[in-house]
Amino acid sequence: MTAKTPLRLLGLALFPLLLGACEAVAQGGAPAGAKGAATAPAGCDAKQMILIQHAVSVAERRTAAAVAFIDAEPYHAHVREWFGTTPAPKIRVRLARTLDLLRPERRPPLICGTAEACGNRPVFAIANLTRRTVMLCPMFFQARNEGADSRPGVIVHEMTHLAAGTGDMAYGRSAALALARKEPDRAALNADNYEYFVEFLPDRTAARPATR
Repeated sequence: MTAKTPLRLLGLALFPLLLGACEAVAQGGAPAGAKGAATAPAGCDAKQMILIQHAVSVAERRTAAAVAFIDAEPYHAHVREWFGTTPAPKIRVRLARTLDLLRPERRPPLICGTAEACGNRPVFAIANLTRRTVMLCPMFFQARNEGADSRPGVIVHEMTHLAAGTGDMAYGRSAALALARKEPDRAALNADNYEYFVEFLPDRTAARPATR
C-alpha cells in the first residue's frame, strides 16, 4: 500500500531483497492461518512494536464494528457510498474474512522492512500472497492513527488482500468513490474501498438506515 499523493503503488508486488517473488494475482477465499499465538513482528524496534500493536488492535476493533454495521444497516448510505449497488452480503463476507485474519491466533507474520526492502518506493506496506506475510514500510510508521490512510487503515487494506482476495483497481478516496459509483462490482474487490469504509465508519447509534 502506498501514499495516495502521488498515486499509490500498492504492495502486490515483489519483496525485493527479503522475501522473494509474490504472486501477481490476488487469492480469494479464507486464508489457511496457523493456529496458536500470533507471530511477533520481525525486525522491529521497540517503538515500532508499540505502533504496530496499537494499529492492529484498532484495525481489529473497527473491522468488527464494520461487520456489525452492515448487519444492522445493510442499506445505509455509507455502504452505498463505498460499494455502490453491490449487495451488502458480498461486502460483509469479505469484511468477516478480514476480521478473522486479524485475530491474534490467525494473524499472518508482520515484518518491518527497510526502504530498500520496500523497493525505495513511497509505499506504506506490501502484502506477499505467496508467503502470506505483510511487510510494513517506513511510511507506515509515519502515518497517522486516525483518518484517511491511517496505520489501522493500512492494516485493514493489506489484510483484505490476504483474507478476501482484494486487488488494487483504484487508489485514493476520490478514485475509490468513483469506482463505487461507476463499477460497483470492482469496488467490492478493491482494497481501498474497504479501508475507507472502515476508516470513516459512522457511529451506528446515531445513524439512520437509508430508504430501501
